[in-house]
This record gives sequence, structure tokens and C-alpha cells, in this order.
Amino acid sequence: MPIKKILIVQTAFIGDVILVTPLIRETKKLFPDAEVSVLVQKSNISILKYNPWIEKVIGMEKSKFDLFNFFKTLSTLRKVKFDLAITPHRSLRTLLLLYLSGIKRRHGFNQDNKKVLLTDKFKHPKGVHKAEKNLELLSPFTKGRLDWHSELFYSDEELVKAKDVLNPERNIAIAPGSVWNTKRWQEEYFVELCSKLSAEGWNLIFIGSNGEKELSERIIKKAGIVATNSCGNFSITGSAALLSLCDGLICNDSGALHIGNAVKTSVFAFFGPTVKRYGYYPFGATDLLFEVDMDCRPCGAHGHKKCPLGHHNCMREIKPEYVFERIVAKLSSLT
Repeated sequence: MPIKKILIVQTAFIGDVILVTPLIRETKKLFPDAEVSVLVQKSNISILKYNPWIEKVIGMEKSKFDLFNFFKTLSTLRKVKFDLAITPHRSLRTLLLLYLSGIKRRHGFNQDNKKVLLTDKFKHPKGVHKAEKNLELLSPFTKGRLDWHSELFYSDEELVKAKDVLNPERNIAIAPGSVWNTKRWQEEYFVELCSKLSAEGWNLIFIGSNGEKELSERIIKKAGIVATNSCGNFSITGSAALLSLCDGLICNDSGALHIGNAVKTSVFAFFGPTVKRYGYYPFGATDLLFEVDMDCRPCGAHGHKKCPLGHHNCMREIKPEYVFERIVAKLSSLT
């Protein structure tokens, strides 16, 4: 049966949606005449707004035990009559949604308790980046090596807005926030690092959500520097435009990391409670990953609000002087 309508599903977080962009692109290349749609949380629709590989983005309201929006989305999917569904997302709700939608062929990763909900089940490749792992779901259609590098697209207007907050050269973006407190490098360390970078003549632009504006403002004031606090001023695609023009991005293990990688900016990231083997690490040739080996790492897939052992040494032992020297050396080697 010819495959004319394809649905790709990723209803998790911002970073997960960005990391599914290689799967979207490579699917469209393998099936150039097919209509490719993507199902994401409604709050993440804008991430794919300018993506040229997609015919339609379907938004889903997602909250626990929300049967109304589950069946509303189910009705939408049943009307389209997709031939193939591909889902890196492994939640029971997602798999049940695809099963009930009547899609004949459903590709997903193998899970013993959910096998019946998939028609084609795949093992999790080990030791590879999450973006590359997702492409395993296309293996029945090609034996060739696929491009697993993520990408984000933005408008000309967003690029113009980004240029307004940047200097002609020597720009570094700082993203000090994270939803999870233990994923955040110490505030006082950011203060020291930003003070040193500013003294070296770097223009610093703080990015993040509106909820991270106060954190960024405190860092700027404590460091005694002149910097731009753009938290809450840019959308995801707008942030992508801004980062595409920066020399580097300093961030935690957060969505900002994946935005930076998607636009090929040098990413300098701090990993504390999480580890590289989870597959969400910065993958650029000029990236730096700062971490320390500890018996208690990792302490969870997403980190915690507080360190389970009360010391947070996985972040405290990453010292700002060392970080400063490594970043300056890396940036100097790129000019």
C-alpha cells in the first residue's frame, strides 16, 4: 500500500521537539510525495512554524486525565486517515491514541507492556545521540546513513529583531535557567564568569523565558556589568535567530542547548544531575561539555528541585575560573 500521509508524534518538551526535526526532514526526503504532519503539544506548535518539510502541525492540549482533549485529538487523526505513524515518544497515552486512530502502520520503540499498540517495534540503539536514535524508526525504508543533525527555521523579521540586541561582533548568549533547580549551575558562578567575560570585551545577551528574567537581572547586577536581558522577549524561533548570530551559548542542560545546536552555534553546557549517556548532549564540533565524575551521578533523568544528598557538588565542583579559561581558549581558536 502506498504511503501518502505520514504522522510524526512528539508531545514531550521543547528539546524533544527540536531533536525530532532530523526525523521530520529525513522522512520527507524518503517520501517526497507524501504529506508529512507532526503532532506536538499546542504550546510547542510555534517551534515548527517555519519548517519547510511539514505540511501541517497538529496541536494537542496535554494534561493528566484530560479525556476531552484526548478524544478531540483522536477525532482529528481519524479524519485524516494517516497511512503511517512514527513516534519516538513512548507514553501509553500517545501509543493508545495512535492505536485507536486506525493508523495501519505504527512505528515506535520496543516496550514489553505496550507491544500490542505498535505494528513495527524497534530496539533502542545504545551510545548514540537521541536525534540519531530517532532515525532508527526509518530503518525499514532505507539502508543508507541519514543526517541526524537538528535544525530550526526562523523569519527574516526575527533575524532583524535579533540583530538589534547584538554588537557587530563578540557576542555570547547566556541561558542560566532550567525548569529543574538542580540542573542550574550556581548563580554566583554565573556572576563570576560573566564578570570575567565582560572584562574581556564580550557582549553578553541573556536569554530564556519570562520566568528567568529576574534570575538574569540578578546576575547582571551582581556582576556589575552592562548586558542585555532578553528573557521573555524572544520566541523559540526568535531565540534561534539570535543564537545563529552569536559566537557561543553558555547554558545548562536545557532547551536552550538544543536551540543552539540546531543553528550551529558553539554550545558550552553544564551537566550535573544528568549525564551524556542519556543522549541529550551538545553534539557540535566546537561544543564544550562541563561535568565532574561523581558516584551519585546521574540522580535522575530530569534532575530534581533539590539535590537528594543536599550538597549539589555535581555543579559546585565545576569552577568558574576553569570554565572561563576553557571557553576563552575555544573561542580564540575559532577566530
